[in-house]
Amino acid sequence: MSDIDKLRDAKSALTALKAIRQPFEAEVNNIITYVTHGRRKISDKRQNKGKRTGIETYDSTALESVNIFVDGLTGVTLSRSLRWFAYALPGKMQFSRTSLMRGWNGKKLDEFPDVKVWLTDFEDAMYAAFLKSNLYDIVGQVVKDAVSLGTVSPILEEDVAKERFVIQVPHFRECYLAEDRFGVVDTN
Repeated sequence: MSDIDKLRDAKSALTALKAIRQPFEAEVNNIITYVTHGRRKISDKRQNKGKRTGIETYDSTALESVNIFVDGLTGVTLSRSLRWFAYALPGKMQFSRTSLMRGWNGKKLDEFPDVKVWLTDFEDAMYAAFLKSNLYDIVGQVVKDAVSLGTVSPILEEDVAKERFVIQVPHFRECYLAEDRFGVVDTN
C-alpha cells in the first residue's frame, strides 16, 4: 500500500470516527459548560486564552459534587502516601498424596516464602515507578473527566531521559472512540 493510499485510508477512518462522535458533542459541551467549565468546549477551537468560563452556571452543585467525589477518591484511594494495591496470586495448590510438597496442599501460591518476597519486591517497584511518574498529579483530571464527561483517554508515554512514564489527558475534542461489532472499544 502506497503512502497516498495510507493517507486516504487514515482520512477516511477519521471521517468515520468524527461521524460517530458528532451526536454526542452537544451533550459534552453542556457538561463542560455546567460541570467542568475549566475545560474548553469542543466548539471552542480557536478560543482566546484567559476567557472567563463558568459564567453560564447558575448553581455550582454539579461542579462541587464532582470535585468532592474526585477529592475523596484521589485523597483516600489513590493517595501517594498509601499502599493502595497489593498483588496476590489466585487459586490454591493441590499436590498428590505422595508428593513431597503435600504439606502445602490447600495453600495459595503466594504463601510460599520466595513467592511472597518476589510479590512484595514487585509491589515496591511499582510504587516507586508511580512516585517517579506524574500519576498522582494527573489522576484527579483522569477521574474528573471519567466522572463528568464519561470518557477519558489517558495517553501513557515513556520519558527515557528521566527513566519514568508520563501520563497526559488530552481534551475530549482530540479523541475519537469507536466500538467493534461486539461493543468493545476499538480505535486501532
